[in-house]
Amino acid sequence: MTPTPNPASTSKSVGASNWHINDISHRTRLAEDIALLQSNFEKLPPSPETTTGPEKQKGKAPMYKKKETAPVEVRPPPRGLPPHLDPRLPLNAMVAPHSQTDNFPPRTVNHMGLDERLAKEIRDFEEAEFHLKQSKLLGNAIQTANSQFRPENVLKADGSNFGNWYRNLAEVACPNLKGPRFFFEECHNSTYEKIGRAVLIAGID
Repeated sequence: MTPTPNPASTSKSVGASNWHINDISHRTRLAEDIALLQSNFEKLPPSPETTTGPEKQKGKAPMYKKKETAPVEVRPPPRGLPPHLDPRLPLNAMVAPHSQTDNFPPRTVNHMGLDERLAKEIRDFEEAEFHLKQSKLLGNAIQTANSQFRPENVLKADGSNFGNWYRNLAEVACPNLKGPRFFFEECHNSTYEKIGRAVLIAGID
């Protein structure tokens, strides 16, 4: 007579085998999921943040950080300054732009007019100086000549002392004029002519 199997032991072995099968299938599915995730991760493009090395960074435009500007201190303008000197305005705004086209060329000084005016003043001064010196010399010469003409030799109206007058004229003309015959020869010098005329007038009564 064959012994009947123990139902309790049979149920235990069946339960253990079922648990083992479920555990194997669970591990298999888990491994497949991990392999699928790994393959999908490898297919993704590399991230620029995690990519390192000169070969991977070649051709990539450099990224610049925006420069932070320091806050500008705004000061109130001093009292009494005109608006164009407001220190709150930038310096470039205070500089007038240079004009590229100059429609008005610089004025040239009329040196010709200045030279002509100066030359005229010099001529006028020299002329005045000449006349003043001439008048002074003439006055001194006439005064000296008349002082040498004696009163008794002044020509009388009837001409009775003509000889004495003539001799006195020669005496006066010799030191003061060109020579003793100055009054009886043609004169071409205006200065001597003025002196001789004054002496003749003073020597006639």
